Order: sequence, then structure tokens, then C-alpha cells
Amino acid sequence: MNWIGIIVPFIAVSVIGGCVGRPLLHPAPIRKPLQTIRPYNIAHRGSNGELPEETLAAYRRAVQEGADFIESDILASKDGVLLCFHDLTLDNTTDVANHKQFAHRKRSYQVQGVNSTGWFVVDFTFEELKLLRVKQRFGFRDQQYNGKFSLITFEEFISVALHAKRVVGIYPEIKNPVFINQHVKWSDGKKFEDKFMEALKKYGYKGSYMSKEWLKQPVFIQSFAPTSLTYIANLTDLPKVLLIADPPTRTEDTNQSFFEITSDSYFNFINKYVVGIGPSKAAILPSIDNHLSETSSTGLVAKAHAHGLQVHPYTFQNEYLFLTFNFKQDPYEEYDFWINKIEVDGLFTDFAVKNFIGYLCIMRNVHKNKKKVSISDIYISHKGNPRVIVVTVVLGKRRGQPPRVGGNTMPMTIMPRKTTERSVGRLKEYVVGIGPSKAAILPSVDNHLSETSNTGLVAKAHAHGLQVHPYTFRNENMYLTFNFKQDPYEEYDFWLNKIEVDGLFTDFAGSLHNFQEWTSEKGN
Repeated sequence: MNWIGIIVPFIAVSVIGGCVGRPLLHPAPIRKPLQTIRPYNIAHRGSNGELPEETLAAYRRAVQEGADFIESDILASKDGVLLCFHDLTLDNTTDVANHKQFAHRKRSYQVQGVNSTGWFVVDFTFEELKLLRVKQRFGFRDQQYNGKFSLITFEEFISVALHAKRVVGIYPEIKNPVFINQHVKWSDGKKFEDKFMEALKKYGYKGSYMSKEWLKQPVFIQSFAPTSLTYIANLTDLPKVLLIADPPTRTEDTNQSFFEITSDSYFNFINKYVVGIGPSKAAILPSIDNHLSETSSTGLVAKAHAHGLQVHPYTFQNEYLFLTFNFKQDPYEEYDFWINKIEVDGLFTDFAVKNFIGYLCIMRNVHKNKKKVSISDIYISHKGNPRVIVVTVVLGKRRGQPPRVGGNTMPMTIMPRKTTERSVGRLKEYVVGIGPSKAAILPSVDNHLSETSNTGLVAKAHAHGLQVHPYTFRNENMYLTFNFKQDPYEEYDFWLNKIEVDGLFTDFAGSLHNFQEWTSEKGN
């Protein structure tokens, strides 16, 4: 596979306001086409790393950030309205528990042989569901948008893609079809899968993969249930993807094991109905003690490709607890591995970063051609091998001329206790720069940065001819404010290009080096 390309940024409407959208019957006449020459950037439940999942805000943000496809889980309400929601129960990602009028709706059902208790979507009309507000699934993600957005319909989801200023595909899942067909009945006697297809046809989705019709309004239909996919194959030639769970899990409709549905004989059967598979990452390459080893590969990607099937694994998440140690807590290292080494054809990601594929294309050229790229900014390996010699001293504890090593004067930076105009100006007699904490430059409030809280230290130091080397930059999400979407490269970009510091103390020198190769290459 030879994937080449750069995602082109564009301006989108605000994602925070205006949550109610009107479905659009026809897309805008002139739109930038879908890229088809590199792996697909699939926004998993929208940009749900930043905003509550499966909301209009999350989907609009994903479009703004360059996603090729926006992905959603489709369920049905008690009155048969198709909606975007992942869980069968409302407990984890809505405020249903705060609505006393629904307290009696909590109940238990058998779901794939397991007894589950909660407030089930199928026990609420869509009008009742609209009274609820969505919240972030994970407590370590930004909580400021909790309670601001409501559940949305399948049609509203479609309208986000059709309103986009470029061609954006949709990637809806027929979610839990066995359970939905058991508990939701339509007056015309049709099934969940029928209603799902009616919605797609209503908005003009048609055509086989890569056909002229499909390229105008791209869609992949996905499901963990093989019989749903074979059923709708009689209703449409739109491309379908069979989702594959972790090895212990059996299919919900046919009760087949992972090994059965990934066998050569089964692939020979299913590739008559689907164009690809969507396995978990663990189904491709299981981790051991949070490390990946290619010796543990299941061979699933090579087998699928041999049968002419694409592979779109899930889920790629920026936070360190989802990254194996191989990737140095750097999500871009993980993307590089899965696209360039494992050679997958698309990725489901919680963070639809607009430039991640462009970065990987550049990194492939660097790796293959062993290209030397100039580095314009200083980076300092924190507690590791430094790129430059830096001596740090504390103001008030050491005065006088800079020390000499081998007859040469060493450049010094200083960690200042005071940052008044007078104290900063006096420093240049002894040092070439200062090394403040990031908080000394720009304090965070509730894990957010605001330039209104800028102390002006960088500008002050530069006015006196002093460099600024702040500390410490770490890849783990616990050290990244929410502004940066759990992405260390976003943080580097901000501090180097917006705050304009002259060097960075980092615990992950390789990540900063990769970022600078990327940005240097883009500038050439």
C-alpha cells in the first residue's frame, strides 16, 4: 500500500452552539472530494475525546478537525425513532438518574446471555430521551460540556455530513440488532435493519464502494452481527464492514467464536457481503504487560488483505492508559506503527486530529529515505542526554561570572524567583536565558489555559535579550491541559509557535524531535 496525502484544514461552524440541526435532503453542489489514497480517519462517536460522545457538537468538531468519516452507533427508541447512542442503557453517559420522573423505568434485561440492569433506551420515547443531557464517559476527560447537549436522531447525524463544506462520509453501526428487534416493534411490521436502510435511502446514500454515487455521499455500514449485514446486502450495494470483538467474545446473532469468523473459510463466505472488517486492536496484536510484540500477531491483517478485505481497527485514544509502552505515550508513534508497519486501511479514533495522516506520510518518507531534516528549535532531554549544555542556577544563590569549562564560557539559564522588570534585566549580565516552569508563564485554571492569564514573562525576557526554556513537557494526559486534546504535539505547537519559547525541557525527546521534523518538512 502506498498512502500519500495531507489533510486540508478548513473553517467550520461553531460546534458548541446550535445543537438542533435540520436534516438536509441534498448536499452542497461544490465540495472538496473525499480523499481515497491514504488510510481513513474515522471519528469514533465524533471527536469524543474532547466533547461528549454522539452529540452534534462532537460530530461537528470531528468534521472541523479533518475526519474523513464520522462514526455513530444507531439504536431505536420505544416509539421506533432511530437515534445515535452507544450503550443500551442510559446510565453512563446521560443524567437520567437525576430525572425523578423516570426512576421507575430502571429494570433488568438479558443482553447476550448476561443480566443487565439500568435505564434502557428501548423503554423511552424519543421525546422523553430529548429531556436528558449527555455527559462525558470518562472522568479524566474535559467535563465542562456535561449537561449542554441532548441525544440526536440518525437523521440529525446524517445532516452533519451533508452540511459539511467538503465531502465527509458517515460510518453508522447497526447496534445490538437482536436486542432492538426483540424490544422495539414498528407498525408496518418492518425490522430494525429495514428502518436503518430507509433512512440512508431517504438521504440519497447509494452505490457500491468507490462508485461515482458512493464518492458523492460515502458511507460504510458496520455491525457486529453478521446476519444483519447479509440481510441488508439484499437491500443495498453500499459497502459493509463486519466488526470483530476481542477473541473471547462471540457474535450476538450466530454465537460464533472469534476464531470461526476470522478463519479463511469464513472470510471466503463473508467477503461476498462486506468490503472489510473492523477488529479491535487486541484482535490483531494482543498486548502483554502493556507491551506489543509482533511475535504475538494473530496475522489477521494479512489474512484479511489476502481475501480482498480492508481492515479498520478500533479504538485509538490519546491518553497514556490506552497506549502501550512501545509508543512512549505518544499517539503519533502509535498511528505510525499501525499505518506504516501493520498497514491497516483506516482507524477509529477518539481524537480526529486534522493532520495526523499528513504527519505519518512525512514520517514514512523520513524513514524510507533516511532524510535529514533541520531542527530550528532547541529541545532539551529532561534527565536524559541534552542537545545543548545548560547549567541552571537559582537567583540569589550564585552570582558572578559564568563558570568556565576547558577555557570556554558555558551558556547558562536561570530559574528565577522574581520576574520583575528590574530582576529580569539584571539577569542578562550573568546568563543567556531563563528556565521557568510552564505555570510561571501561563497558569492553568481547572486544567484549561487562557491567554488572558499570561504573565508576560516570555515577552519580558525576550525584551532583555534572554532566551526562555520552560519545563517540563510530558506526553501523559495528566500533564496536558484540555486545550491540547491529550495531544503532546498540540502542546508543542502552542508553546513554540504561539508563546514563542526558545527551548523545551521534555521527558520524551523523541516526540518533540518527530514534531519538529514534521513541521520543518511542512515548511519546505
